[in-house]
Amino acid sequence: MTSDAAAPGHGVAGTRGVGDLALVPVVSVRADMALCEAARVLWRTGAPFLRVEGTDRVLARDDVVRALADPDDGFDAATSVDVVARSTLLAVGPATPAIAVLGELVRCELPGVLVIDARNEVAGCLRMTDLVSALLEELALLSGLRHVLHVERSSW
Repeated sequence: MTSDAAAPGHGVAGTRGVGDLALVPVVSVRADMALCEAARVLWRTGAPFLRVEGTDRVLARDDVVRALADPDDGFDAATSVDVVARSTLLAVGPATPAIAVLGELVRCELPGVLVIDARNEVAGCLRMTDLVSALLEELALLSGLRHVLHVERSSW
């Protein structure tokens, strides 16, 4: 799924494009990699999720925990990544508003998003927590400015 917005991502809270935020490099793994190996890659790299090579699927920390938490599900540390990986991946252009991306991540229950540049190459990724943090910082800054402007205006 790829999305992009025509408007530049600056200005009002939430309209800043995801390309304006600090992107994290994408880490990919083989589809036949064992879950325990993938968990080590997630831990070592701090990646928000792993992109499964040759697919449009991702593996997040929650997926690993969910797969290993209940032995009755038939998964174990040797289960391959492609069995557990999520079946969807959200990819957006850099101008897509961060607030729109956050809404889509929540709706689809995805851990993050790939950001695709103008050459149709992966520029990086963002985890949902990074989006929330950036939006909250922007909101706090705007709220602070409104407060300062109100205080200054009332003293005129």
